[in-house]
Amino acid sequence: MNVDKDGIWKDAVEQYLPLLLKRMMPELYEDVDFSQGFTFLDKELRDTIQVSLSEEHNSAKFVDTLVQVPLKSGKNQWVLLHIEIQGKGGEDISFRMILYCCLIFAHYRRMPVALAILTDKRPSDETPGKFEFSEYGTELLYKYNLFEVYKQSDEKLLNSDNPFDSFIYAAKKYSDYMSNDAQKVKLEYLLKITRNLQALGLNTRERAGILVLVNRLINLEDKELRTQYFDELKKMKGENNMAELTWIEEHFRDEGIAIGEARGEERGRSNTLNAAVEFMRSNGMSNEQIDNFRNSILNK
Repeated sequence: MNVDKDGIWKDAVEQYLPLLLKRMMPELYEDVDFSQGFTFLDKELRDTIQVSLSEEHNSAKFVDTLVQVPLKSGKNQWVLLHIEIQGKGGEDISFRMILYCCLIFAHYRRMPVALAILTDKRPSDETPGKFEFSEYGTELLYKYNLFEVYKQSDEKLLNSDNPFDSFIYAAKKYSDYMSNDAQKVKLEYLLKITRNLQALGLNTRERAGILVLVNRLINLEDKELRTQYFDELKKMKGENNMAELTWIEEHFRDEGIAIGEARGEERGRSNTLNAAVEFMRSNGMSNEQIDNFRNSILNK
């Protein structure tokens, strides 16, 4: 199964933007009014100005994330946050950042605050973090925020109280388990990250959400090792109420959807049956009549 690394990162940004900002742009994080929520503008911008792009740039990856972020200033102020995620390939990252900055400004008449997340090392002739131009008296220096995943400390990521750092750790270690013959390595990382998240005392939804992303990225395909991992996860569930099926269903679509449908179907039948029994009981029907009804439904 191929790993959609770009798609996973985009989902991570959209689902955990506050935690991402806390880790990568702490000054902006402190000024954001999270109670107002965020407005993602990716599609609007892409539909509006993609005609300005060459065929090379005119793609689904045109701008990874553009989001309107409200501030605490109380005057309905907000910033446009442009987040670009870049691995080994693609053109010069600084050229892309200035290009998208110009396109965003042309459309909104507002300069974006920008962040580039580099998941892999870039070519040595690039200068990530800034774009410079100087010719015949015309000069331009465009600097943007830069977060280099591969330079982050393993120890700090694993000992962090920010659950998003567990995802960053998984992304940093991606090259260690990207080959199909690294299944045991994948299992080791999954167990390490899962135990790390459990130690943070998160609620089930927060923990499972990060694990969905981590599991999609690590992509443990070996069925025996998956079973081993699930067994370990169930033991952890006994200790800390880990709802493992929440994320298993999300990743292992072929198996998970079947599990989810069966579980949902069964839950639906059970809830309907219980409601019917309560209705019959409240209307004075005998236990024998109720038992006969229950048995007729369960035996279908």
